[in-house]
Amino acid sequence: MRKTIINKHNWSLIFDINEANIQNDIAFLNALWQYVLKSRNISRMVPTCKICHQHGEFTFEGFGGIKKIGDGVMFIPIGNKEMYITSDIVFHYFYIHGLAPTQKFREAVLFGAKPQSEEYAKMVKRYYKNRIPIVDKSLKCPYCGKKFKGDIGFAKGNEGDVVIHHNTLNYLRSEPEWMMICYNCLHCFEMQEY
Repeated sequence: MRKTIINKHNWSLIFDINEANIQNDIAFLNALWQYVLKSRNISRMVPTCKICHQHGEFTFEGFGGIKKIGDGVMFIPIGNKEMYITSDIVFHYFYIHGLAPTQKFREAVLFGAKPQSEEYAKMVKRYYKNRIPIVDKSLKCPYCGKKFKGDIGFAKGNEGDVVIHHNTLNYLRSEPEWMMICYNCLHCFEMQEY
């Protein structure tokens, strides 16, 4: 599978720069949010939006998860032969600024393998493997039974079927229930399930 890393030099692969800003495409945003929830955290850096110059105000909630975006990468298969790897901050640009996705990217997000599917796990799990887990290595994943290699994915949130924006990370409860992502099978589960 060919990997295409999306950055500021090739954003035209996912943002339709010829299309005027659009009203939020709810179906697209809801589908993209599923990839955001499974994004792999890669840093602790707080990004700045190139359009509104907000710094770190990127917390969203939907489909049972609350996540601060901007320090993770998403893996989005484009058919069976290509995968886009992009920062999860692009969700902010689509949601807040109403940027239009390219047709190819929109179709991949809407109709491609979803993060909760086995097909998706087979396509992307090798990209999670090289990450050093932050949790106790003696634990086992309750889904695959293998020694747990994973990370905190997101805080548990409401099960609503619409993604909403929160202005600050203060929205997270003082003691949130954390959802873990197993890098072996890509299942999510509450940390308490151990």
